[in-house]
Amino acid sequence: MDKKTLIELRVDQSGDARAFKEKELIHLNEYNRVVSWINEALENIEVGDEETSNFNRQRNHNTITILGTRGSGKTSFLLSLLSSFENQSEDVEVLEIIDPTLIEEKGHIFLNVLSLIDDRVTQTLEQSDNNRIKSFQHTSEEWRIKFEALAHALPTLDGIGGNLTDTSWQDPEYIMQRGIRSVTASRKLEKSFRKLVTMALNIIDKKAFIVAFDDIDIDFKKGWPVLELLRKYFVSPQLITILSGDMRLYSLAVRKRQWENFGEQLLKVEGNSDAGMNYLRDLVTETESQYLQKVMKPVRRIHLNTLKEKLFLNPNFDVAVAYKNTKVKNIIDTYNSILKGFGIFNSYQAEIYRAFLLESPLRMQVRFFESNLKESTGDAISLLDPFVSDLYEMRLDIARITSSPQYLNITILDLLLRERILSETHQMQPTTVKPALNGSLTALTFLFSKSSAAGPEIIFDYFVRIGYLRNLLSSLGYNREKDNIEDPGIEDLCRHSGILQDKVLKDNIGMTTAYMVAFRDLRSRGDRPWAGIIPLLGLAGTSKKKQSSRIDRIDYIASNLNPDAKALVYLPLSISQSTLSQSSVLVYSFHVLLSAISELIRKVHSGDTYRGILELSQLRSYPMPDFRQRSSGIIDSDDSAEELDTNANQLSTNPSILESLLTTWVNAYPKKPIPPHLLGKISTRFFFAADAIQSIQKDEKLGRVMHALTVAFLNSVFIEDIKEHITRPAISLNNTRMSDDILINNLQRTVEGDTTELTLSKWLFACPLLLAYIDPSSKLKKAIANYAGPSLTEPSFTISVFHHLMEVKTKYRIVKPRNLDMIVQNFANAGITVFRMIDALNDEGTLIELSTLYSNLHPAERMTPEKLSRIIQYLEAEEEN
Repeated sequence: MDKKTLIELRVDQSGDARAFKEKELIHLNEYNRVVSWINEALENIEVGDEETSNFNRQRNHNTITILGTRGSGKTSFLLSLLSSFENQSEDVEVLEIIDPTLIEEKGHIFLNVLSLIDDRVTQTLEQSDNNRIKSFQHTSEEWRIKFEALAHALPTLDGIGGNLTDTSWQDPEYIMQRGIRSVTASRKLEKSFRKLVTMALNIIDKKAFIVAFDDIDIDFKKGWPVLELLRKYFVSPQLITILSGDMRLYSLAVRKRQWENFGEQLLKVEGNSDAGMNYLRDLVTETESQYLQKVMKPVRRIHLNTLKEKLFLNPNFDVAVAYKNTKVKNIIDTYNSILKGFGIFNSYQAEIYRAFLLESPLRMQVRFFESNLKESTGDAISLLDPFVSDLYEMRLDIARITSSPQYLNITILDLLLRERILSETHQMQPTTVKPALNGSLTALTFLFSKSSAAGPEIIFDYFVRIGYLRNLLSSLGYNREKDNIEDPGIEDLCRHSGILQDKVLKDNIGMTTAYMVAFRDLRSRGDRPWAGIIPLLGLAGTSKKKQSSRIDRIDYIASNLNPDAKALVYLPLSISQSTLSQSSVLVYSFHVLLSAISELIRKVHSGDTYRGILELSQLRSYPMPDFRQRSSGIIDSDDSAEELDTNANQLSTNPSILESLLTTWVNAYPKKPIPPHLLGKISTRFFFAADAIQSIQKDEKLGRVMHALTVAFLNSVFIEDIKEHITRPAISLNNTRMSDDILINNLQRTVEGDTTELTLSKWLFACPLLLAYIDPSSKLKKAIANYAGPSLTEPSFTISVFHHLMEVKTKYRIVKPRNLDMIVQNFANAGITVFRMIDALNDEGTLIELSTLYSNLHPAERMTPEKLSRIIQYLEAEEEN
């Protein structure tokens, strides 16, 4: 078995390019391969071998190419390699690394190499003259003559001297005396340069020069001349050349040059059709391939692959990480430890982020370790530092996303919509095909996690601003234009609701609710509401029905409640108002409740809890869009929402129980980081659980529906929290529907085990604004108290509004009964008005009487009480609207 290779990554010493020791070389295998190639080249050099024919020359295109992306460690690789040969080999003379991007505009690469060689030779000759220790066959004068003879050819190189169109080239005497000599020297430049290299090596008593070119791929203008020098002149076996860069950029540099060689006229004539342009494109591709295979032989290429590739393709390779004086730790364990600091415990989720980071350039990983291994993690800016270039590439405002959690979620939603990846990437995992987008998603994930530890309002903000909208996307789709009328879509919803603005979140979701109510009507969705949206019968204060028929309306029930209960009853309530008629829909929304909780947490932090409860329990009306007659303007939720005087805001001037409970609960927040993928999973699980609840129940009272939705939400939180922190959870993953048994059993099983890490679910299970909607007489009360602690949960059940909501009747959209208009007309002919029919709905005797009357009048259309009840329910709903 091969011995395992362990490489130490010293984070504090790896921030900048430098030469590393062998045990610190991440690319050790690649390093050994290059060393073997150089040693092989040295062994094959035959010093003093003179060429006897112009047609029998040895042209060595053996440039060693070090390929890798930006930040992959190419410069450090070169420095380590050159440092090793400079210190350990007596056969080679190592020249300084040449970086064309650091050379002035007029500094030609060839001149730069000649200058380095001349410096070495001159230094050796001066030492010999001074010390008189060794006798050289060459003198300084001889060297200077050879050096200057070579210089005659240099002015004809591109970038050195003038052009053939210069004025001096029009002088016959100049052409004869100097021009011809320069052209001849240029024709023999390669041979002269080879002899000069040989002479220089004889003087310094070495077998070969090693010259390395770094980062020539960055600047096409300076990179191309280097490739041409390697092809034309740097072909001596005594000149070992090393090239580094990104293969993609080399390819672009060569292609750019080939397109330029075609010239504008050829492109205009031959490329004026798709077929012609494709032919030229194929020629460029073929030429590029042949050129690169000659200058950069595939057998002499080294690819500096990522750490992920090294770790998973080579079982005998491992990397350890250390920062300053900390203990050396395996890189996988290091990443896992850091990810846990961001709340990412689930091994599958951790693998997604770890894989992305390990695939990232080495420089970025070093920056990431620096940001997370130092004693103080610093502010949000330092946290984002490794990903800054990615964030800028994706056009994200760093100052904005670090200023407020609200702006962070707004930016995340905007990015997901802009890239059209809201459905598949709302959990912020780096799984897209765009590297910059993956880097941005990772950075936003880490920033979100740290922000959630500081303030829990961002958790509820995510539930409704991102999680809820993601689940609506499957019905809405992305926007498109058709027949000059803008169809409904997720972007249009965002414009209507103002959710991409820093407004009151409850108003944003109220506008979202109004939009979805209008969309449901447009698409004739039948009697099923959207998950979490519960339509109610109209307000008693605006109903035309007699008082005895209005006792099941929510405002009638709330009018007799104490201020705390009244506030809780109104908190999830809003009105979706038609903009073209007097019709409206009264809606109870669990998502509005979640948005209100987010706002109230902010109010607690700002010391304004009383005012927050006062404002957020105020019933407001939000306009529904008319999709058939759309206006082009954007609706501002603050300007369009209308406050209705329901006396819901008449709280006591003394501190209320609700205010006290809310403050205690917010202050009990465990301040642990929560990753967005956990919240995304909770949002999706709850949305489908809510849909299942509302698809199986028809005539349940509001209290029972809100109880079921609250239980479904808590069960979703509990399941996903368990899955994140416990490897093998022994719980049921089923939805609760209308039963509490699944959640009760899950809680009982878990309480027996270790629940230390389940801080999020324990805290949410103690939320007074959720427990207030649970039936306080259910067995679930005890299970919740055992799990989250009775000190927080017991007081919250004392303000429960479950029994009050059990007096409120819900309303569902009913499909229009067959032959309705004819039936209504037949009743009218018999003297029975619609209003009398509606009054009969709550009177079983009258209902039987009317159905019997109709059956006697129209025997062929037998009317049963059940059928008549469905007809009257539809008429009542139409009357309410």
